[in-house]
Amino acid sequence: MTTVSTKSRLIEAAQAVIADEGWAAATTRRVADYAQVNPGLVHYHVGSIEQLRREALLAGIDSFFSGSIAALPEPDAPVGSWVRSLIDLDLDGPEQTRSARLLQESLVLAGRDAELRDRIATLLVTHRETIAGVLASRGVADPDGAASTISALVDGALLHRMLDPSLDLTPLLANVERMLGARHP
Repeated sequence: MTTVSTKSRLIEAAQAVIADEGWAAATTRRVADYAQVNPGLVHYHVGSIEQLRREALLAGIDSFFSGSIAALPEPDAPVGSWVRSLIDLDLDGPEQTRSARLLQESLVLAGRDAELRDRIATLLVTHRETIAGVLASRGVADPDGAASTISALVDGALLHRMLDPSLDLTPLLANVERMLGARHP
C-alpha cells in the first residue's frame, strides 16, 4: 500500500468517525480500525491524531466548497439557480450529511484551535475569490461582496437546515437572486 493511499484512507476514516461520532471519538485506534490499518500508521503518515483530525476536516471543507464551485452554471444560466442549489441542499444524502457534520464540527473546533481556524480561513478566502471571479465575469455588481454574502449564507443556511429541516429558504433565496441580478451599468 502506498503512502498516498494509506494517508487518504486514514483521512476518509477520520472524516467518517468525526461525522458519525464527533471529534473526540476520532482516536488513533478508532480511525485505524475504521481504515483497517495498524494504529502506528496514523503517526507514521500524518504525525499525530490531532493533525489527522485537522486534515480530515480541512479535506471535507475543501471538497464541499470545491464541489459547489465546480457546479457553477454555464455563462448564460442564472447564477441565482446555482446559489439555490448550494443553499437548498438535500441533507438526507450520505455525502451531504457527512459534509454538513464536518462543517458543524469545524465551527466548534476552530474557536479553540488557532491552526485549524487559520487553515480554514485560508481555504474560505480561496473559495470566495473563485466565486467572486465567476460573479465578476457575469457582470454582477460588487462580486466580492456578493461572494462573501453567498459564502456566509451557505454556511448559515446549512446550519439552520441541520437544526430545522423544515426551514423555508424561499424568501432568503429570492433576496439572493435579486442581489445577483444587480449588474454593473
